[in-house]
Amino acid sequence: MFTKGDIRAALAVAIDINSDASDRVCNFSLTGTSDGIMLSVHPHGKHYDYSDNWIYMAYESDDGYKSYKRDYRHGIVDEQSFPSLKEMLKDVKGAAV
Repeated sequence: MFTKGDIRAALAVAIDINSDASDRVCNFSLTGTSDGIMLSVHPHGKHYDYSDNWIYMAYESDDGYKSYKRDYRHGIVDEQSFPSLKEMLKDVKGAAV
């Protein structure tokens, strides 16, 4: 289970992307009861094709294993794992710029 601080940090990244001067749009989703965080970044905003997206997932399994990874980059499967939520969020901030 992610802490409230982890959830706030992920949501803050989404809000920062949505309020910057770029066309990017970031969607934030919390799955389950805070055992999964999904962020998707769309480089051309909400008025364009959503197939060119970047999708990030952070989740915790029942046995306590935590995973932080990027599943898609430019709409193409491009899996990359990160050692921590902080490192994943750093990559999200730079997505699609």
